[in-house]
Amino acid sequence: MDVHHHSQVPKKRFHYFWEFFMLFLAVTLGFFVENQREQYVEKKREIQYIRSFTQDLKKDIYQLDSLIQKRNMRELQIDSIHFILTSANPDLYGSQLYFYVRYLPRPYLFINNDATLVQLKNSGNLRLITKLEAADTIMAYERQLRFIETITSREE
Repeated sequence: MDVHHHSQVPKKRFHYFWEFFMLFLAVTLGFFVENQREQYVEKKREIQYIRSFTQDLKKDIYQLDSLIQKRNMRELQIDSIHFILTSANPDLYGSQLYFYVRYLPRPYLFINNDATLVQLKNSGNLRLITKLEAADTIMAYERQLRFIETITSREE
């Protein structure tokens, strides 16, 4: 194994300055590169969160559209039940009444896809969303979801 022997010649001050400068430059550049890398990673994470939130939102919209259709059908069924019960002879419509009444107790509940929203809030990564309008919209959506949950709990 080779051993590096130090020279016995005393070093000049310029040599110490040069070593300090190189060390300072290495640490400073390392700091800047680390900041750049961190910003790059956070930007990628922001894009990933936005895409995931968009997918959750699309699923929620699809579910709400389906829920609206089911509730509209329920209103029509209630109207039909009301018509049958207020008719002159409701006994004639017994099978139709049974058909409409058997679907009434089924709850049509909205179950949101809030996995990304919960992850953003719990991990503190909501700060990654750089556009203030987007962050405000996400929080407004979260408030609307809580409002829908309140209404749903009252319906149960």
